[in-house]
Amino acid sequence: MKAVSRSIVISVVIAFLSLAAQAADTYPASGRINRVEIARGEVNITHGPITGPGWPGMTMTFPVADKAVTKSLKAGEKVRFWLEKRDDHYVVTRIEPVKTAK
Repeated sequence: MKAVSRSIVISVVIAFLSLAAQAADTYPASGRINRVEIARGEVNITHGPITGPGWPGMTMTFPVADKAVTKSLKAGEKVRFWLEKRDDHYVVTRIEPVKTAK
């Protein structure tokens, strides 16, 4: 019984550490979409500073993890997005419009 409990605890700890490592390489940001390249699965965004990688505000083109998401994006739209570092580049893993008060 102790071996099973120890095994469960070890599995939970490993899962937690794995999630923490993934979260450490994901950075929230906000900006405005300039261009959407649906066929290429890319979005060009002028964003504010992103503290995780230490970037100032600038305009960049990012690949989007799920190309289908690009179909719902529009140039000029304000968005909040999350970047994930993958090897030597960053990918938008989540993107959503910023709702503005009317």
